[in-house]
Amino acid sequence: MAGSVLGNGSNSNRKICGVAPAATYFQSIIGPLPKRTLLGITHNLGNGLFDIARDSGATIHSNSRGDQCLGPGNCPSSGRYLEQSKQADSFAFNNRMNLILFAAGNDGD
Repeated sequence: MAGSVLGNGSNSNRKICGVAPAATYFQSIIGPLPKRTLLGITHNLGNGLFDIARDSGATIHSNSRGDQCLGPGNCPSSGRYLEQSKQADSFAFNNRMNLILFAAGNDGD
């Protein structure tokens, strides 16, 4: 994810770069190696995630995560409009200079 967005091509003599190689801010909730676990998503996405990125100068927030499934065939959200969706929409509505994106198909379907 980070390389496809922010990669500056330093490992390919600048031949292969991400879509925004000049970006100056990257925000991640993934913990360090070797576990690479999620450190946690804030209770309110607008306060503690999107606002931090905005205040740091970011105008595009690209998110790559899926449902919090409890196992195959046991995804409680399954396309429902949940609180975090509402928070993302509210932040986007109130911060028109910021674009919030979510990857589709992270769960494989």
